[in-house]
Amino acid sequence: MSREILAKSLPLKRDVFLLSIIRRSDAMALASSSRIRAAAVIATVVVMLGHYFLPPRYITVHPVDNSTYNIYSDGDWGGESSVAWLDKSATRWLCHFKKSPAHPVCGLAVHWGDARSQFINAEGYSLLRLTLKYKGPAHALRIYIRNFDEQHGVLEDRDTHKFMSVNIPADEFSQFEARSHSTEIALSELQVADWWKSEYNVDRHQAKPAFNRMTSFGIDFPVPPVMGEHTLELERVELVGTWIPAENLYLGIILAWLLGLLLETAWHMYRWRRVAKENFRQVKDLTDYAEALKLKSEKYRELSHIDSLTKVYNRYGFMQTLKKLFGRGALNGCLMIIDIDYFKKINDNFGHVAGDKILHEIAQVFARNVRKNDVFARWGGEEFVLLVTHYDLKQARALAEKLRLLIKDYDFNTVQNIQVTISIGLTSFSKSDSLNSAFLRADEALYSAKTQGRNQVVIACND
Repeated sequence: MSREILAKSLPLKRDVFLLSIIRRSDAMALASSSRIRAAAVIATVVVMLGHYFLPPRYITVHPVDNSTYNIYSDGDWGGESSVAWLDKSATRWLCHFKKSPAHPVCGLAVHWGDARSQFINAEGYSLLRLTLKYKGPAHALRIYIRNFDEQHGVLEDRDTHKFMSVNIPADEFSQFEARSHSTEIALSELQVADWWKSEYNVDRHQAKPAFNRMTSFGIDFPVPPVMGEHTLELERVELVGTWIPAENLYLGIILAWLLGLLLETAWHMYRWRRVAKENFRQVKDLTDYAEALKLKSEKYRELSHIDSLTKVYNRYGFMQTLKKLFGRGALNGCLMIIDIDYFKKINDNFGHVAGDKILHEIAQVFARNVRKNDVFARWGGEEFVLLVTHYDLKQARALAEKLRLLIKDYDFNTVQNIQVTISIGLTSFSKSDSLNSAFLRADEALYSAKTQGRNQVVIACND
């Protein structure tokens, strides 16, 4: 190896070594990033499953030690209905509705703590769970909640607080003779009462249910109430919710992922910038090296595709060109297999030099008389193949006859006056044809041309 070649090769070897280090570093960084992402996916799944299986949280509304219980009826303001405790310790009471000029009302209200300082914040809670027994002729009970709205209510006067209610069929509650069971009411079922909106002149856009400052819970009867006696016993009331609302959890997960991806991107950008500075130094040498390799590659590619004697495609070049032209689609056109008649005798009688000259000249005659999109190649020995694209059999036969006559009349300018003829097997491609199936038909046609006397074109139909 000369000193010049050695001097050129050393920087290239150095750059290849550095490039291999960078690639190993990239692979390690990618593996590390993949492990972190896998861990993040596992953590996300664990959090979501944990949220799903996490027991709910509760707020007990009743019974609570500091709660105030108030039973009321229209008898308090001149009506005929009445209300009475049957067992206050068990929160059992009796409502007796009677017709009267006053609007019949009877129910229970539960207030907790000091209205000035204590509210129940039910944001994040979705259910109101009641254990209530009922006996009486009513078809439904009204469950209501009051929530303090500072724009439309007075803090000290609970009667001004936002009134939200829902009517529940009476048969959903326990009977006194039966075992107690709980009734679940979604807070989304409660609607703000029209009379409250009208009384306080509240715009419909502001009169939406709210549970952030709950001050009272109550049970009474829808209008108009059913006359008669109604016995009720309130065993338990609680709010049921999740520790973290699902939408907040999912938003947190999304934000965590976005933050993680942002940090990862920033880290990669920093690292790539550092690597880019090192790569920039290598660009020129690697570019020159790549250019030299490209030239060598193109030269080797040409040599691998071209027959060295005839300077036309060899079998490999023919197949590669077909792939580029048609890909996986159907072949279109006609296929010819051309064989030089009695070529072995030419070699035996006139020598291989004359035979090689004839092969080269025939290939050049064909190359000059076919179109640019046609594919012509030496298949092997004295055999050639020609694929003419977008030709039907009539056009292909005319071309085959033309080529046959050109060879028959061609002066090969050898020492001896050698007359050369060719035989051609011709077929067209069908939509279902492969190269192999078409080649077999063309080969059979070529065999027929030889057995029938050579120097002719024989067609094999594709049906």
